[in-house]
Amino acid sequence: MSIVANVKVDDSAVEAVGRVMELANWKKYIKKDGIVLKVNAVWDRIMPCCTTTPMVIDGVITQLKKAGFKDITIADGNTPAYMNAEKSFAVLGINNVAKKHNVKVINLSHGKFIPMKIKGKVVRDIRLSETLLNANHIITLPVMKTHGITKITGAIKNQWGCLPDIRHTFHVHVNTVLADINEFFKPKLTFAVMDAIFAMEGEGPKSGDPVVVGHVLASNDIVSLDSAAAEIMGFNPDEIEQIVSLENRGIGERNFKVVGDPLPKHNFKKAQQNLAITVEMKLRHTPFENFVFKTSFFEFLRVVTKIYYDIWFELKGRKHSREMMRTKYGRMWSSYLK
Repeated sequence: MSIVANVKVDDSAVEAVGRVMELANWKKYIKKDGIVLKVNAVWDRIMPCCTTTPMVIDGVITQLKKAGFKDITIADGNTPAYMNAEKSFAVLGINNVAKKHNVKVINLSHGKFIPMKIKGKVVRDIRLSETLLNANHIITLPVMKTHGITKITGAIKNQWGCLPDIRHTFHVHVNTVLADINEFFKPKLTFAVMDAIFAMEGEGPKSGDPVVVGHVLASNDIVSLDSAAAEIMGFNPDEIEQIVSLENRGIGERNFKVVGDPLPKHNFKKAQQNLAITVEMKLRHTPFENFVFKTSFFEFLRVVTKIYYDIWFELKGRKHSREMMRTKYGRMWSSYLK
């Protein structure tokens, strides 16, 4: 049975992260230098509950530095909706964390890609980031969120960002692809810290509503970690296909033991598909699929999707952001923006 550590964040997120990592016995799983922190920097807007907070990243690096690790890289890539990771790193305060600790920040989309053959059920031939392939350890730092296609997104789904930019082509087989990519990276993907300070319910992973959970979780088992997250959100892990799919591959297990603080209990609004996801999934099941997604018309859709999220933020997201940034956790975040 795997261990999932859970700690409530009080006055210091950095200290809470340190405690949750110690409870999860992180040093047992991180042995070598050359560590990539796979963050979730999916938006270049400060939308608490959407992206990994800078204080959690700070907490992880603080522990790694204390243990003597020096070769540390913060990484994520661009999204199909023209979100540039470098801009996101700057806006979210992630660059300031990197500067504080003198670590690297890399946009995976702009680095070198290596053609790879993997033994996946869907993914066989794929180009993967040299940064990820060269890492000795990958620590994944997801956010607790609902998702319009996969019901939830967490430690498992965060590796979706390890795929090349135009990864939406895999949406029709998303849960199998998640098992493929996590199985490939399993030898390197040895630890996870989940940011559940702010979480998202409803129309995740970008246009949902924020929930203040105020916890951080950690485990070496991403299946157990997401199972715990599902329970916190009020969902049954047995009904989350990505969790079951990874367990069936032997990547982790649903059974877990909680150490630290008890899991908080919430009743999140179930995942719903926003307009952008609804249109995409409908188009993928029409005779026009190849024209829409395999011609230059797709570039038009990418622009439209970006405009959709920009408008949503102005109409609804900005209000959410202001409310969350007025909380004590928001004030913690603000300290990284100076």
